[in-house]
Amino acid sequence: MKIRAHLTLIAIATLLPVVVFSAIAVNKLMDAERRSALKNLQETARLTALIVDRELQSAQAALLVLGTSKSLLERDLRAFHQEAEAADRGMGAWTMLQDMTGRQLINTAMPYGSKLPESDFTNQVDQVFRKQTTVISNVFKSPITHGYVTTVSIPVVLDNGQSYVLAETFASTYFSRVFAQSRIPANWTVAIIDTNGNFVARNQQSEKMAGAPARL
Repeated sequence: MKIRAHLTLIAIATLLPVVVFSAIAVNKLMDAERRSALKNLQETARLTALIVDRELQSAQAALLVLGTSKSLLERDLRAFHQEAEAADRGMGAWTMLQDMTGRQLINTAMPYGSKLPESDFTNQVDQVFRKQTTVISNVFKSPITHGYVTTVSIPVVLDNGQSYVLAETFASTYFSRVFAQSRIPANWTVAIIDTNGNFVARNQQSEKMAGAPARL
């Protein structure tokens, strides 16, 4: 065997274990990073879901309190409008009161006495009374703001026989504060998707993507 060939074999025999070990080490490091990224993703999704649930449950609790209002019982809608405004959850959220036909009686997105749009909420009202429980809607376009919203609605049946649906309406932009609390990394996209598979809100381009199909 020539000396050059012999030296080459020695070099290969020496380097091969190092190369193999390096490849194994890189793979292990990549696996560890992948597991860490997946764990962080799961934790972020869990935290975001918990915050969203907290917001919706808090809205439901506020509606249940509003539903016991003396002003509503006496059908003093001006006073009830003021109470509902005080209970609103801040920018991007407002309260709506509907009768059994789905007609809006008040909407705190507009001053009391404003002419409210003739929107067909009949199906939503029927669903709330049929289930006799809180109903969270899919995303739809608001006839007042013309932006995409979702609602938390409860049935209200008063002692005098009057029946209403009381709802808290959330604009897609409202959930930006939810995403902020989740401390989502800037290069991640996290979204809330309704049961029809459409975006309710996203941490990026929320107004543009709200209502659009989520392609998973």
